[in-house]
Amino acid sequence: MLYENERVIGIRTGDKGIDADGSKKSNFEPGIDLHAKVAVFGEGSRGSLTKTLIKKFKLDEGKNPQGYVVGVKEVWEVPEGRIRPGDVIHTMGYPLKSNTYGGGFIYGMKDNKLSIGLLTGLEYADPFMDPHREFQRLKQHPYIAGLLKDGKMIQYGAKTAPVGGYFPCPNSLFPEDFS
Repeated sequence: MLYENERVIGIRTGDKGIDADGSKKSNFEPGIDLHAKVAVFGEGSRGSLTKTLIKKFKLDEGKNPQGYVVGVKEVWEVPEGRIRPGDVIHTMGYPLKSNTYGGGFIYGMKDNKLSIGLLTGLEYADPFMDPHREFQRLKQHPYIAGLLKDGKMIQYGAKTAPVGGYFPCPNSLFPEDFS
């Protein structure tokens, strides 16, 4: 992050040609300073630059703590008539333990496809809990197993996401813009 008079004026890209111990190698190239009148940070969940800004300018003051989930999702092609486009099924808890935040979703899509996933709060206490394994357990529930029977998984993925809605969102304006 680049600052001038407590105002963000841009960023410096990372140095290249650095050893694991931080020493400059023979191919060292310093990072480039990118200056901007407006800086928009879209780093995704838990972005390192954004966390620095939130701390420096106290942008989370008076806000609820931000929570995070890991979402595991698959897209399935299922036999015709199994689910209609636009059908929505949300679950709470199962198969997670009662002290673990989360739930599942199933969304009917066109062309006999459905999207299924499980969101698991990242503050779970059990160090052996595996969100992907819990997702596999969700798919074994008799109702869900019936939806997926004779189907074919065609896509999968996972990512983290912020939760909590509006109230944990940090202020998006910097100090000189506050009124």
